[in-house]
Amino acid sequence: MKDVLFGDDYFEASFTRLNGNTNYKGSIGAGIYPGVYGTLAQNNAAQITDMNVRYGRGFVINDQWMITPYMEIGYHKWKRNLETTVCVPTVNPCGNSASEDYSNNYFSLGGMGQFSPNKFLVFSLNGSVGSTFNSSISGKGNNIAAGCTYYCGLTASFGPQGLGSDLTYKVSALADYAFTKNIHGNIGVNYSEFKYGKSAIFNVINYEPDSKTNYTTVNVGLGYAF
Repeated sequence: MKDVLFGDDYFEASFTRLNGNTNYKGSIGAGIYPGVYGTLAQNNAAQITDMNVRYGRGFVINDQWMITPYMEIGYHKWKRNLETTVCVPTVNPCGNSASEDYSNNYFSLGGMGQFSPNKFLVFSLNGSVGSTFNSSISGKGNNIAAGCTYYCGLTASFGPQGLGSDLTYKVSALADYAFTKNIHGNIGVNYSEFKYGKSAIFNVINYEPDSKTNYTTVNVGLGYAF
């Protein structure tokens, strides 16, 4: 907290990049191919990038409690590396792209409650709700079996396609311990969920349906206070 604008001002800026695997559950053909329905479940290599900036003001309740309402603006990107799909003319005539990039900006309002039982330890509980905007999906490269491009005359790559704005929210819990005045250790768990609206039709027969994404991360780190 710093006294910059109104007193007890709260600023935060962060950059996060995660690499690992994500579970994907979608639909076969998204209803595009007549008579073909069902669930598509995959586990794909993925990279998630998050950037955000927060500003708020802290209100001291007593010696142990503080409440901080804030507003946040940020950027989220999810790169999903796809499995190769076999060319089946009635199901997947064009194959699929080698990777898909989902991205969006968002704006949210939130609040943080903090409890300090002693001068070394602080527990924080955080929650925010907002909306995505400038959401899009794009595909790169080709995972296409022989004959697929000949069958439909298209490439599996596609440029950015706009997705509808929808709800996003985040919840997190954090414990911070001060080993010295400046050196802190922390551990936390974070849950994020956001939704995308359906895209327009592209590549003649394709579209991205309404979707919901959620993920949980656990982090352990060291911090420097100044």
